[in-house]
Amino acid sequence: MLIFPLVYNDLPCFGYLAGLIWGLTKMNTLSVKFELPIIIASQVGLNFDNISKEVKQILALFLYEHKHISLSKACEIGDFSQWEFFEMNRQLSIPIHYTQNELENDLDKLSDV
Repeated sequence: MLIFPLVYNDLPCFGYLAGLIWGLTKMNTLSVKFELPIIIASQVGLNFDNISKEVKQILALFLYEHKHISLSKACEIGDFSQWEFFEMNRQLSIPIHYTQNELENDLDKLSDV
């Protein structure tokens, strides 16, 4: 059973307040605590010594895959370098979201260098 109380400034938040807190900027952080059965963590291969980091990385990959966050935000949340992020995407067959328009913008920026 998963339990998801949101904690902000050491105070548990539920419902409407939790929804407001979810939208905080980078300068503020949100602590999310939940229970995960050990058997599930074992079956998916989570490293118990580094489980918080691994869960953050999984969340970052999931949010990126479903186009809720950008590549740079996913790297920030998951504490990935871009190369590590690209490698994780490759291993998990998650496509990189990069449009023709973004490529053209990047090429324009590079031509100014």
